[in-house]
Amino acid sequence: MKLIKAVFGAITGAAVATIVCWGLLYAYGAFVLGGNSSLFDTNPQAATNFFIGWAVVSLLSAVAGAFFVT
Repeated sequence: MKLIKAVFGAITGAAVATIVCWGLLYAYGAFVLGGNSSLFDTNPQAATNFFIGWAVVSLLSAVAGAFFVT
């Protein structure tokens, strides 16, 4: 039962991190860039930085979710 709770916590943590990261990316494109272009179009290095940051935040959130749920 502890394993199921840990897996559920990890999945939930990663899902929340994904929603937050992609939501902020969408909000940045809509409000700061005015919907004219993508952040990835204006700065090619931004795509690499975003995906690395998203992976790190998702991993940390998954570990934290698994740790705090059990």
